[in-house]
Amino acid sequence: MTQLETGQLPITALVLDPDPYSAAGLAGVLGRLHRVDGVVTAGTLEDARRHLQSKPINTVFVDPLAIGLNDASAFIFGMRVAFPKIVFVLYHDHKTAEYRADFYAGERRRFHHYFVLDKQTPFILFGEQAVAVVRMVRADLEWSLSAEELAGVLSRVTTTVPDRSGQPLSRPDRAEAREIFGINLAALRRRLLSTGANPELRVVGPNLLDLLS
Repeated sequence: MTQLETGQLPITALVLDPDPYSAAGLAGVLGRLHRVDGVVTAGTLEDARRHLQSKPINTVFVDPLAIGLNDASAFIFGMRVAFPKIVFVLYHDHKTAEYRADFYAGERRRFHHYFVLDKQTPFILFGEQAVAVVRMVRADLEWSLSAEELAGVLSRVTTTVPDRSGQPLSRPDRAEAREIFGINLAALRRRLLSTGANPELRVVGPNLLDLLS
């Protein structure tokens, strides 16, 4: 496996696209990225729902134009309610979408804020664009971590060492934290500072802040 970027939080992706060639192409690119733990494809909404209900997917690449704009929109917004922490990426012909008067109509105005991976990106640049999108997805996933999940991360990056009296003492491992969070340490630190008033984060936050400083 070729590692195209440094490690961060792992991604498990679903590619929802009725075109088997473009779906397999993207799945192949994603599968080469470091800390992309798994990629599955679905050609129909029914298959996509089954994957989402049975696998720990946190990222969905979807072509709403190929699926059908109305059906795809209903699926995306419904899944956003059912699985609010999943990040959706629009994987479509961006120019065609921009020319369609109905693409951003009504509730779909939210699509303006979605990450986009353009299917028409030249082959030589496609891998680079996929890496950039995955990096943004990871940053978004890290930002949405709950207090409980932050505590879990803290436990993963904490080592136990003896203090001066020989008693066990927990100490954050900065190297391990940087392996998990990669380039987004600063963003996570800002998030912790901005949520310092949250009582659920008062215990977790200071320890992680020490670790990230």
